[in-house]
Amino acid sequence: MSRQERAKGGNSGCSIARRTGRVAALRREEEETVRRLAVNLSMILRDEWIRQIAAKPHLGQRPTPTNHYGSWADQARIGSLTPDRADKWWRVVRGASSDDVRDDTLHDLLTYAVPWLRERVA
Repeated sequence: MSRQERAKGGNSGCSIARRTGRVAALRREEEETVRRLAVNLSMILRDEWIRQIAAKPHLGQRPTPTNHYGSWADQARIGSLTPDRADKWWRVVRGASSDDVRDDTLHDLLTYAVPWLRERVA
């Protein structure tokens, strides 16, 4: 996506998991040499999404990770699930090792995000 598309509000999210109409997603924000990564989680039943977009076509065909939809969508930022309960962003610097970011992100995904998602699938 070009800088112009991002400036116009283009979709910066990418889906990392999908199951029966429920979506977990990542959000990226780009700078020149540093990328920031945050994890947004959403669980939206497929039937509920279909009802919502029938009434609100501006929502689009798929949920986006940066939108907060309201009480009909179960959503959380990964930082709110950690013991600190604080918003969490990871920084990846171009040309530098990202091993620590990878390890910490995977830890939080497996420790906090996966259990949160499993509770909602059950």
